[in-house]
Amino acid sequence: MNISRVRDEQSARSFVKNLSSAEAVEKLDLFLAALREENTRQNLVAKPTLEIAWQRHLADSAQLLTHVSRETGMWMDLGTGAGLPGLVIAIMRPDRPVMLVESRRRRDRLVGAHGRRAGPV
Repeated sequence: MNISRVRDEQSARSFVKNLSSAEAVEKLDLFLAALREENTRQNLVAKPTLEIAWQRHLADSAQLLTHVSRETGMWMDLGTGAGLPGLVIAIMRPDRPVMLVESRRRRDRLVGAHGRRAGPV
């Protein structure tokens, strides 16, 4: 499936699932739940996008995997904010190192907590 065919939440989930494993999709569900919860305390993503989070955030992040060679070394997400796209890539490709860099302490702690909730990344 191509990202241009993602039209709704169900097709976004399918797109992500085709690029990863069932275990990764479960971890992404946990990440998304934590993101929704934390977004009530600090503005991480636009509130209306939470209704279409699989389309707007997870599939959008996952599409990077279709553009970068599997042989790529470390991924770096500078200014990761809510962990997008870095944490999504880390969850989907646990065999690849991903470095998330965030200068704002509050968000830095948040991304670490998301990573722990989602499992080892």
